[in-house]
Amino acid sequence: MRSLPPIPFVLTLAVAFFATSCENAAPQVDAETSFRTSAVDMTEEASPVQSIETKVIRTGDMLVEVENVEEALDAVEGLVDVEGGLIAQSRVREGSGGGSTADITIRVPADRFSQLIAGLSALGEVRSESVATNDITRQYTDLEIRLNVKEETASRLRSLLADATGDLSDVLNVERELSRVVTEIEQMKGERRYLDDQVAMSTLSLTLRSPSGGVGSRLPPSLGDAIGESLQGMKAFFVWGLYYLVLLLPWMALGGLVWFAIHALRRKKEAA
Repeated sequence: MRSLPPIPFVLTLAVAFFATSCENAAPQVDAETSFRTSAVDMTEEASPVQSIETKVIRTGDMLVEVENVEEALDAVEGLVDVEGGLIAQSRVREGSGGGSTADITIRVPADRFSQLIAGLSALGEVRSESVATNDITRQYTDLEIRLNVKEETASRLRSLLADATGDLSDVLNVERELSRVVTEIEQMKGERRYLDDQVAMSTLSLTLRSPSGGVGSRLPPSLGDAIGESLQGMKAFFVWGLYYLVLLLPWMALGGLVWFAIHALRRKKEAA
């Protein structure tokens, strides 16, 4: 009968087998851990800013009746300068009844919007006033998320170009894709700058109107316009009549010749 191997030898083999198994299993655990860590890092890098302050755009319309539009316009310019704003557009119209109207577009810092309206209200009698508030926080947040994703994509494409060792066609495809992504990034940044400007500077459409006065203002304001339009209509009638007369004159002459020839032939037949 064969003798059994000594116990110390068996223990040695078991320990060696266990150590070998642990060494083979260790790289798998490390690889899985590394993959999870990389995934977490990529998620943290690609995640946008979680909290964005409230973004609100304020606009307003205002109609103020004043005694003198020119003087009120000068007062508006001074008030806008004090509030740190600017006049984006201004137009003055003279009315047919003797009054005048000024249409003004004002841009002012958002935190001075209320003060500007209060100052304009003191210029005269406020006929109408309205203020609108547009919350664009969600739109702004979506824009930030898309912009972060595009910038991350552009960064990865630049890394691919830096380490490119493949075919020329593959490199050109990556360059075209990078150019497209960069263009989209610039467009998004332009949209973000526009939104930031709209949030930072509120817009007010102001109308200054002076009451029409004098005896002439009691007449119908459209009487002079009606006379002018009537004269223009008469002028147009004569011009177009002369135009069609010149246009039809050759045909009228041709018709006269044909009628004369037919009449001559008929008279000749009667004479025969």
